[in-house]
Amino acid sequence: MLPSIIKAVSGTIIILASFSMAQAQTASDHSSQKLYWAHIAYGITSLGPGNTLGLGIDINRHIFSLRSSATDPAPFKDTWDVAFLYGRSIWLGDFYAAGSTGVGIVAGEQYSQFIGGTAEGSMDPMISFPVEGHLSKPLSRNFAVGLSAFFNVNTNQPFGGVSAAIRVGGLN
Repeated sequence: MLPSIIKAVSGTIIILASFSMAQAQTASDHSSQKLYWAHIAYGITSLGPGNTLGLGIDINRHIFSLRSSATDPAPFKDTWDVAFLYGRSIWLGDFYAAGSTGVGIVAGEQYSQFIGGTAEGSMDPMISFPVEGHLSKPLSRNFAVGLSAFFNVNTNQPFGGVSAAIRVGGLN
């Protein structure tokens, strides 16, 4: 299982690097902007309904963000993480796309299976390696809607999810 997780993370990093090199060679009116946001997202995770909450800043397509995700509709319930991420962004027409990876702490409930199952008890907090992606459409200068996806790689309870997201801030 660990080799397949390493392959998935490596593939994600290669894809993100490919997008950033291609975009770095083009001129765009979005290239020198500083964007900032707070987001909230609810959707489905590998362990049931869940959420992500986050803050981020994009400076010349370099993203720095702090986010938490949980496998429960309430923050910091069930299995959860808090992560600091770095990533890259691009504009695809009117859509903003971003991918990030970083380091985090994961804790909460441990399950017998990757998808669903019965909780086996709580796990001690540990270092994790989160990956996330966003695709959003700004509806105004301060409001956007979109999709958010995340995956958390760790040795006890890997988990991931896809959700509908709302972003508020200086977005365009």
